[in-house]
Amino acid sequence: MKYCPDDAVLLHLLRKLNITDPIGTWHKKIWIPHPLYEQRACCDGISQDTRAPLTVIDHCRTLRHVCTLLEVDHALAYNALQEEHWRILRRLLLWARQETRRTSARGNPTAYDYAPIIVRYARQFAHQFSTNELKTIAQWISQYYPEVLDINWNAAQAFNLLQER
Repeated sequence: MKYCPDDAVLLHLLRKLNITDPIGTWHKKIWIPHPLYEQRACCDGISQDTRAPLTVIDHCRTLRHVCTLLEVDHALAYNALQEEHWRILRRLLLWARQETRRTSARGNPTAYDYAPIIVRYARQFAHQFSTNELKTIAQWISQYYPEVLDINWNAAQAFNLLQER
């Protein structure tokens, strides 16, 4: 499968925010990346011992590792991460993290696959964002999920505020 920089940034944020985990197993209190699904050359120089058992799993959450894993140019993904919509989506994912359970499924979610989930959480937490922030999210995500343009975000914000009371 061909991945794009948005896919790499999304997987990086999902991992960094502990919404998904890299694929691997614990062995004698040390996390070992799965040799087929997770292990890459960038992991080779990282020492694994019981004094720092999270070193490798922390590395597997980095943008550099995710780009290597998905075969995406790191510079392109890094530049994409600086875009305004990713700052807003990071906040949205922080809100959503409280509602989701951690997963470590085979395969890596793409922006296209994850778009309906992001939209669902954007509706659920619309009152936490400004109208401009919601427009920014909708504009970016419309390339993966065009139905987002049909949502009345002002109504979603008002509905959520009324539900909170």
